[in-house]
Amino acid sequence: MAEKLLWTVGVQAVGGPQLAAASALDVDAYDKLAITVPANGTADVALGPAGVAVTCLVIVPPAGATGLSYEIDGNAITLDAPLVLLGGAVALTGGAETLTFTNADAADAAVGILVGRDAS
Repeated sequence: MAEKLLWTVGVQAVGGPQLAAASALDVDAYDKLAITVPANGTADVALGPAGVAVTCLVIVPPAGATGLSYEIDGNAITLDAPLVLLGGAVALTGGAETLTFTNADAADAAVGILVGRDAS
């Protein structure tokens, strides 16, 4: 493993409890993507070479996007907040090698993606 991804996550209820965690994730390679999903259109995004294990997937939609979604196994999932999947949680993608994004909004949507993966 030649690369290290540092991650931090925190959520706090106003006037209430909070949860926070931070660590490092070793990966063989990573890709940072900036894609534009056209207004009323779609965009396919490969998560890496076929057959490689993705161990980190972070997707950050633009603020205020209301009609943005991505598809896994034929299921459209609304993307109205950042998505962070680390380690075994990446299995929630069903091992997808490509994600299809759909934008039902009237304006293009700039989406940031970070993928960490193992080479084997």
